[in-house]
Amino acid sequence: MGKGQWEVLSLAKHELADSDVAQRLKKAGTHYWEVDVSQNHLTARGLDQVVKFGIRCPELRVLKAFKNQIGDDGARQIARLITSCACLEEIHLSHNQLTAKGVRIIVAAASWRDQQLSPLWLRLEQNLVTEPVALLHELARAFSVCGRDEWRCNSRHCAWKRRIHVPFLHMQRETWTGWQSKKVEKSFRRYEDYEDWNWPEPVKPKILKFEDWNADPEAWSVATDTKAHKKEQKKEQKEDSIEWDTAKTDLKTVPKDMSGGPRKETEPQKSKDVKKESKKERVKAAVQAAVAAAPPVFRRDSEPGEVFGWNASDPVEPAWDGAMLQYMLVQSWKLGELLQGKEQTVPEDAAQAEACMKALDQIVEDLEPERQWKTHAFGSMTTGFGLRGCDLDIMLLRVPNSPREETDGKEILMKLRDILLEKPEFKVKEVILSARVPILKLEYQTRDVDISVNNFKALANSFLLAAYAQLDPMIPEFGTAVKLWAKANQICGAPVGNLSSYAFILMAIYFLQVASGDEVPCLQEGLENEDLETALKERLGQDDVKSWRPSGAQKSRGLWNHLAAFFAFYSNSYGPANRYEPFRWGEEVVSVRLGRRSRALTVDSEEFGALSRRQKGALHIEDPVDRSRNLRDVFRPGREEMLRQELKQSHAVFVFQAQTGMIPVPEVIPEIPGQLIQQSRGRRFRI
Repeated sequence: MGKGQWEVLSLAKHELADSDVAQRLKKAGTHYWEVDVSQNHLTARGLDQVVKFGIRCPELRVLKAFKNQIGDDGARQIARLITSCACLEEIHLSHNQLTAKGVRIIVAAASWRDQQLSPLWLRLEQNLVTEPVALLHELARAFSVCGRDEWRCNSRHCAWKRRIHVPFLHMQRETWTGWQSKKVEKSFRRYEDYEDWNWPEPVKPKILKFEDWNADPEAWSVATDTKAHKKEQKKEQKEDSIEWDTAKTDLKTVPKDMSGGPRKETEPQKSKDVKKESKKERVKAAVQAAVAAAPPVFRRDSEPGEVFGWNASDPVEPAWDGAMLQYMLVQSWKLGELLQGKEQTVPEDAAQAEACMKALDQIVEDLEPERQWKTHAFGSMTTGFGLRGCDLDIMLLRVPNSPREETDGKEILMKLRDILLEKPEFKVKEVILSARVPILKLEYQTRDVDISVNNFKALANSFLLAAYAQLDPMIPEFGTAVKLWAKANQICGAPVGNLSSYAFILMAIYFLQVASGDEVPCLQEGLENEDLETALKERLGQDDVKSWRPSGAQKSRGLWNHLAAFFAFYSNSYGPANRYEPFRWGEEVVSVRLGRRSRALTVDSEEFGALSRRQKGALHIEDPVDRSRNLRDVFRPGREEMLRQELKQSHAVFVFQAQTGMIPVPEVIPEIPGQLIQQSRGRRFRI
């Protein structure tokens, strides 16, 4: 049957949101060969409904979901579809919000396809994949992937006998510039380049026990011992022969037929079909046994926060479980390595910052004859939440005895730039005058320096964070870990449309205030922003603040438990020991200024009347110094959804680590309601 005769369900360009999909698919039949939901506004939740419908279509060949808002959570839904629909030939997911993480999930699931099927055609260009060429190299070696040899391969045939085609993967949003030129460079898709890669034959991944994995974190990736693999194949062939001899021996006891007479003992024919069937069943049973013996793995449900347990004897999807198990192992190792390697600021950083400020003080003395200027450091270098080698933030401030006329910060920065261009110790990079706060960016002894003028609110913010850091060393350690996690997952940085590191630290402090088990006191209670530095010093000296310390139980839980509870709190799961309600995304406001929460304290309450950008269903973070500023104002389209996906996925990784015993986190299974904990012993859980 040609493609022109296919039954196509077309919902493209219908402006569909997640809530509209289920109604459209409710009355549709299951005879479709192609489902097209492209060019809509679907996220992972809407895609879940599409996948459930696709699984019910026994002859589904093509799924088109390009130009939507599908992120890495949607990749898990696609993986479920791949492992359930053997007839799939094409999946179009270009122009979405998938990262390298989502691509790996999809490819891992597709690598279990039958070798006799035509290669799965995956369109994944124009997503958010960084370093796509390196990713394709990695996939080609770890899985049965081909980037499509332009001269030898087509959508139905792979010259390299691969199971997956990922054409155009290198054409990502932030790296592909071919459209700017009439001559499109295709060097990386020519077959000579494939020859240069030597296209290694993907081999069967090792099945590791967890003690082996702990000893060798990289051993999960790919088994490279091809000789051992060939020995294993010969062993399987020998087992087939033994199994056949055993089957003949078992036929000595002959049952009677329907007529009551004895059935003739006939030796069964040793056919290839019987042998293949036997081997297929044995392999399937072995995979199911391996999955049942492996630690629990997790699947997401369409509704966040819903948790279900199912018995190990229930039907499972080995391919999907295997892909997620592998993915969880990688993420667990990366997260552990990341946090173990974190380094906060060191004395050398402070010495370099002091030298830079002294040099600038000598320069700004002659900046304006009628005014006197002084440099003040602020930001992560001064708050205790900084990392080694972090940027140095400096503010130019008039000294108290200077005239109080209004000053044009842009003009001052331009004058300073002209002077610094003649100073060899400073390297001027750029002046950003269009920003909310104009900044002069330069470099001093390999350290990046940002200079602003009269940035009083930023200075007050630094005073506040430094005061919280003085309460207990646990607070800056935890805040730094959260910031490091956000940077590593590429969801931090206002210039690219993500939350700033300052916003992530506020999220960490708010969690410690309201849901950590030892509520950190609110330092702004009863204080005004005027002369905040002096007021905070007085507040730190008060008895209730001075006497506060984390309890012994809180200290013993350590950083891993804090992070586990943090991810549970912001990913709509229950907090430690099920005592804390999850963060109400879209209703609750991250307010370090108040440091408390209640059902009545919502974004629409009078307390947050001055807060800007109060969109329904969105994340709201109040600037504790500027009550009108909502720190979500830097979000670009799709970035908030990426943040939610990363929070949920990191929470799943921590649950995985706790249940497998990889980390001692006794209270990290918080999303399971109390009444289900006793009922769920020995079961798997999906989140």
